[in-house]
Amino acid sequence: MDHTDSQKPEFEKIQGFATKVIIDCDPGGDDAHAILLAQYLSKAFNVQILGLTTGGGNQTVDMVTKNSQIIIDIHGETGFLVHKGTQRDDILHIQDGFFGKDSFGGYQSKYQEINGEIGDKHLSKQTAIEFLLEQVNQYPNEITLICMGCFTNIQNALKQLPDFLEKLKNIVVMGGTHSGVGNAPNWVSEYNFHGDPNAAKQIFEKAKNITMISFDLCYDYYNNMSEQDQATIFGQNTKLANFIRQSNSQAYIKGKRYSICDQVAVAVALDPRIVLDYEQKQCKIFDDKDESTRGMVAINWIEFYNIKDQPKVNIVTKIDQKLLSMYLRDCLKDGLDVFSNFQHERQENQKALSAYLEALGIPDYLEIDPSLGSLLMIQMKHLERFPLCDLITHQNLDYDFYSLYFFTMFQSNQTLKLRLLNQQI
Repeated sequence: MDHTDSQKPEFEKIQGFATKVIIDCDPGGDDAHAILLAQYLSKAFNVQILGLTTGGGNQTVDMVTKNSQIIIDIHGETGFLVHKGTQRDDILHIQDGFFGKDSFGGYQSKYQEINGEIGDKHLSKQTAIEFLLEQVNQYPNEITLICMGCFTNIQNALKQLPDFLEKLKNIVVMGGTHSGVGNAPNWVSEYNFHGDPNAAKQIFEKAKNITMISFDLCYDYYNNMSEQDQATIFGQNTKLANFIRQSNSQAYIKGKRYSICDQVAVAVALDPRIVLDYEQKQCKIFDDKDESTRGMVAINWIEFYNIKDQPKVNIVTKIDQKLLSMYLRDCLKDGLDVFSNFQHERQENQKALSAYLEALGIPDYLEIDPSLGSLLMIQMKHLERFPLCDLITHQNLDYDFYSLYFFTMFQSNQTLKLRLLNQQI
C-alpha cells in the first residue's frame, strides 16, 4: 500500500515488535556490539534470542564462528548457541581486513592467552541451515531474522525449503545503500551485498517483509558523531566496553571512528519506535556479472515501471539518533542486572512525574479544542514549554506548543488528545 507523508503509519505498526529473533552474523567488531545490544534489548522488550547463525563475510566462516562463541562467553549470560553456516566460494577475504586479520582487532589471541582455546564452547552441533529450517517450522510467522552479513545462509535455506521466507515474521537487513554511498571496492555497493549479490538479489525479489538498514543511513550517524559522543559510548571503563574497543581497534585506526552499522539493525528489529521515517519502494539488486555494479541497489523512487508481483522494501531513512546512542551506551555497562536497575530508575521517575502533574492539577490526558481559549489555558497551566520525560526511552522532552503540534491543532476541526504521561513501562 502506498502512503502520502500525512497518511504514513508509524513504523512500529508496519513492522510490529519482535518476540523471537535469530541473528545471522559475521563478527566483526560492529557485530560484537550488535549482539551485546540484542542481549540487552531482549530483556527490555521480553524478546527471545533463539540463536546465532554465522556465515563468511568479514572473514572466513571458521573465523567469524569462533568470534561469535567468544562474544557469548565474554557477555557471560547464555541461553542460545552459535550455529556454523557457510560462505560463498569466491567471497573476498582480505588478509588484513577492516577489523584486522581475525576480524576482531586481535582479540582472539588475547582471549586465548587468558582463557585458552574456545573450542566447542557455545557451539551447536546443528548447522546454521538445519537450525534455520527447524526454527521456522517450529515457530511459523513468529521469527524476526536479523541479517548482519551476507545472505548465503538464507539462500541455502531457501533452496531446501521454498517457503522459508514466507514462514518468517520479518527480515531486518543491515545492507545495501539508498543513496549510493558504499563501502565496497566498486564504491557504490555495501559490503554485505557485494559479498554475495546473487543471494541478496534472490531474497529481495521474493521476501514480502524486508526492512533495509542501509550503509549510508549508518554512516551518516556514526561519521557525524563528536569525539565526546563516541567516548560516552565506547570510553566506559567496563568489561564489555573494553572488549568492544579492542575488537574495533583496527577499524578505529583506519576510519578514526567506531563502526556502527549492525547495531542499527538490531535496534530497529527490537525497538521499531527508533525509526522516525521510512519509504516503501521496490528495490533491484545487481548480481555478480559486472564488478562495477556488483551488489548495487537500484530503488524505484518515483515508482515508474513497477515490477509486477515484486514486494516493496521498508527503507529506513531516518532514526532517533539520541535513543540509539543511549542504547549503545547502556548495553556496555557492567552487571547483568543493568536493565533492571535502569527499569527501577524509570519507575521512580514516573512516580515523581505523576505526583508533579497531580499537584498542578493536570491529568494524564488533555483534550484540547482548537480555539483561542485552549491557547490561553495552556499558557495559564505553564504548558507553553512543559518539561517531561519519555518513560520508555528515558529521554527528556519539551512540548513546544508553538511548534508543528500546535499548528496542526489549530488547522484542524477535530479535538486534539495530548498525552502528557506515558504509562507504558
